[in-house]
Amino acid sequence: MKKIFLIVFALFCALCVKAQYVNELAVDIQYPGDEKSLNEYQNALEAQADPTVAATSATWITNKGGSNWFLSLEGGLALFGAENYSEMDFKDMLSPTFGLTFGKWFSPIWGLRLSLGGASDLSGYSTDGGTWYIGQNYPGLNGIASARSYITQETGGFVRSRFLNNRKAYKDGYLYDVSYLAADLDFLVNVKNLFGTYQPKALFNPVIYGGIGYAHTLKDGDRTAVNNIMEKLGLQLNFSLSDRVDLYLEGEALLLPEVFDRNLGGDLTIDAVGNVKIGLTYHFGYRYFIKAPLIDQKKLDDLNAEINRLRKQLE
Repeated sequence: MKKIFLIVFALFCALCVKAQYVNELAVDIQYPGDEKSLNEYQNALEAQADPTVAATSATWITNKGGSNWFLSLEGGLALFGAENYSEMDFKDMLSPTFGLTFGKWFSPIWGLRLSLGGASDLSGYSTDGGTWYIGQNYPGLNGIASARSYITQETGGFVRSRFLNNRKAYKDGYLYDVSYLAADLDFLVNVKNLFGTYQPKALFNPVIYGGIGYAHTLKDGDRTAVNNIMEKLGLQLNFSLSDRVDLYLEGEALLLPEVFDRNLGGDLTIDAVGNVKIGLTYHFGYRYFIKAPLIDQKKLDDLNAEINRLRKQLE
């Protein structure tokens, strides 16, 4: 009986060693000669023994709290779409834009980022002076003023002096400008990994994203500040420059309430900002993901059968 017990113990130890070797070999296949990846895997094995570890960590075992973070800096051109934008010359519709993002990939497929950005002097066009949101600083006007009541006054009028600005006469009307800052939370999806195999050192990775946030139209002289909920949709094309740095091209659309630029009325019920940007991303910590080795069901069945055989032999 003692001999059989020793046989069972030896068999169990051999299977554990073999399983460990197979799993370490799987990591070496994914990242040949990468000692750091093997260390990450061994640390993950220890974490799996902790009952408080979430079950989702069984899919990608090397995404600790400090892994897969990134920081991006970007700049480019913004195009403002509001009332009468189609009547403007294209070059007059463009303004500089900028952005800063900070985020984390939680798997090869999805991640989250906090995005901060804005643009200076977005250009809009008003043909008849328009109707404007002026805030609550002018009692009796109920927050709205129409150019039709003021534009013909010899003094230039309330709206003309505060919104249209004589120096910006344009075609049959007037140009006006809007500057804003925005912050939002974006949900990121790596399209290549979603539909294909995970290639950790791929040269090219396309990412689609969408988010919701807050846009603040900046106060400008007598023009009041405006705060709005903002929606965002975009596409990012990433090109790997090194193990830590990516270069990307990004196109996105921001959807905002009509009051965003303070200009009301007309056929459009929303304002839109289109951004085209180029940026650099720096990756912090351990950047890649390691697949959790899958269990071979046949080997598991054989192991159970061997255990049952030995149990009967002990009995």
